[in-house]
Amino acid sequence: GKSSEAVSAGREFLEMAARLRSPTGIYNASARLASALFFSNTWDEAQDFADRAIDMGQRFYAAGPLAADPLLYSGVMAAARGDEERAHERVRQLEAIPYDIPPEHRGPRQFALVIGTLLEDRELVARLLPRVEEEKPRCLTCTLIFHLDVGGARLLLGDADGAQAKLAEAQRGNPERPGQIAALAHLRGRILELKGDLDGALQHFEEALRLTSELPDISVPMTLYREHAGRVYLTRRKPGDVERGRQLLTDALETYQKLGARRFESRARKLLASADSG
Repeated sequence: GKSSEAVSAGREFLEMAARLRSPTGIYNASARLASALFFSNTWDEAQDFADRAIDMGQRFYAAGPLAADPLLYSGVMAAARGDEERAHERVRQLEAIPYDIPPEHRGPRQFALVIGTLLEDRELVARLLPRVEEEKPRCLTCTLIFHLDVGGARLLLGDADGAQAKLAEAQRGNPERPGQIAALAHLRGRILELKGDLDGALQHFEEALRLTSELPDISVPMTLYREHAGRVYLTRRKPGDVERGRQLLTDALETYQKLGARRFESRARKLLASADSG
């Protein structure tokens, strides 16, 4: 969760790789920097390094999973910024990468599912989901993330029971890191929201917000927690709910504006407008 330290380490890595004139090192350093910069909310530079790594991946590593990570972050940023053409191109590139089944870690098709879910492209998610569910990774940490990603996709398709089953499987991984526990609480809240239990949903959303408030950096997943909780507060409208919802949405909007996440920004603005009109 210390993305600023990760960025510093990534820059040192890149300098070393350049001195060694190592294409593999430069590729890996660029890909890791794209990831670290993404989570430190420095998206313009993250996009530059992702593009650099994608270009190298196509020339040197197109036949393997090394090319997948920068495609994921580029696709997520494109989805958030409303660049649907680029996001769908990243999905196509991810699907074209061959890999072992089951994968050791998260596979490229799972990455494609994440982008499709952020785009809220139900047709794409419905097409990808059956194959992704058959490709659970062998890594235990990645398995937990796998269940969270698949659970989120199930929710997009309106399948609360399917999402609940994935939540139960994720919980068997006995997560210990605050970010992982927060992600489980958030998924639990979204399931209850879909089932109409807004009180229960907000209880779990607030748990996710409390856990992430203790982390050193506020990344996009955490900002989405604020947006989702704000939306449910505005829907429930008990005493104090509108004020709490407006506060959370304003916080989310500020982050989206900083990132240039125009698609998410537009969504937050509409929710805030509904609070004012209501």
